[in-house]
Amino acid sequence: MVLLQPKEFENFTIECADRYDGDLVAVVMSNLMRDIYGDDFALNENEVHKACQGMLDNDYQHIYAILAFDTHKVPVGAMMINEGSAIYANGRVGVVTEFVIVTHMRSQGLGEMMVDYAYDLAKKLFWSRLAIIVPGGIGNRGRVMRYFKRHGFRHHGAVLEREIA
Repeated sequence: MVLLQPKEFENFTIECADRYDGDLVAVVMSNLMRDIYGDDFALNENEVHKACQGMLDNDYQHIYAILAFDTHKVPVGAMMINEGSAIYANGRVGVVTEFVIVTHMRSQGLGEMMVDYAYDLAKKLFWSRLAIIVPGGIGNRGRVMRYFKRHGFRHHGAVLEREIA
């Protein structure tokens, strides 16, 4: 079942992966994360594959992957969105936990189109909000925060985490 139809643009296509696309999402995420983080990316390809497969092919969690491809079907962007719920939001929300675009495709409108596609997905799933977690370890965090504020996101609290060992 196609949750949201792919959108074709002049230089790329954006589509929503389904639960059986774990292999594809793993390859896309591995390549994109390595492009952005280089040797600092801690997971190997098998770990990324296992994580993607487990997240998408799961009856208990609702996790969505939005993928972008160039005209040659080469992956150039990916976004992972987790469905959650919050009383303050009056129901279900989508939380973008990862959003990566290859370096050479930035500042060409792809990010905005992917955010718009995520917004369309949120409306289709009746989410009351779409939130994004911006990692603290990235050097351009301020620029990323300004980008999302320009696209309708507002600052709402802070995210703290504790690793489970």
